[in-house]
This record gives sequence, C-alpha cells and structure tokens, in this order.
Amino acid sequence: CAKAIDPSGITTSFIQRDAICGLGKGHNLSSVVAGLSSRYWADGASVNLVDTRGGNMASVEVYTGEQSVLSVTESMGNYSHFNLYRRLAVEQWPSESSMERKALLDSFPPPQTSSDITEALSQSPTVLRNTTIATLLIDGTSGRIDAWGGSASASTLPIHSWNLFTFFDE
Repeated sequence: CAKAIDPSGITTSFIQRDAICGLGKGHNLSSVVAGLSSRYWADGASVNLVDTRGGNMASVEVYTGEQSVLSVTESMGNYSHFNLYRRLAVEQWPSESSMERKALLDSFPPPQTSSDITEALSQSPTVLRNTTIATLLIDGTSGRIDAWGGSASASTLPIHSWNLFTFFDE
C-alpha cells in the first residue's frame, strides 16, 4: 500500500461515500466514476464498480491528485487486485501475502461462471486466509450479491443474499 498522506485532501473514509452520495449521486457508473475521480484525496483507494443495469464494470484507482479508470471487460479475463494499485505510478510496499494471492489467482484460467470465482476465492490458505472477514460476489446480470462470513464460498452457502434490483423496494 502507498504510505504518504496529504493532510489537505479528503480522507479515504469519505472516498466511496462521496462517489455514491456526493457529486454523481450514484445514478450510473459514469457518475460514480466522476465522483471518485474529481476530488483531491488525502490518500487513496482502489475501487471496483459494477453497473448492474448498464452491464459494465470499472476499476478506479485514486491517490491524492492522481486517478486511473479502467473499463473491465470480459475479454480481459481475470481482473483482481490485492491491496495494490495496478496502474498508478505510486510508491508501494506490497505485502508478501498480497503478492502470493495475486499470483495464484492470475495463474487460473479466466472465470466463466460464479462457481469458478467462488472456487478461486476459496483457495486456502493463500486467498482465503484466517483473517478473511467476508467474501462478496456480485452477479452483474442478475443483480444478486452473496456474502460469506469467513468461510469458503465454494463449499458453504452464503450467510446473506440480496437482489440489488429489488433490495430498495422492500
């Protein structure tokens, strides 16, 4: 992770909140990306966004005055990150476990199904570690989001499931 913090910028705890509730109000992927990219942050974040209605995904990296937005497409195959910026030229001190987890997932063929993803995320102890609090999986087509609490997503049922298309109607 990058270490320098600019005291005149907006802190990390407000980055995602501001992107969804602030400038763009989270109306669509473009407005959330604009909200993340338009501010001067005290430090930074790497945020993966899924637009379930538009069928798009983006990876947004922001760090102080820099930002990088990548449209994630199916042809890219696996696109994962572990506590690292992938595109910003930021001095980082990656942990060994982050590098091991990324290398393992990058060695798998591109996932074709949700089961492929849960299997990859369940690789213990490299990916699924004893410090894993939660695993979340969103199906951008169906709007379903599943959550597991510290257990292997490939071999256990999610502890929570929501449909994002109807969640706010309930």
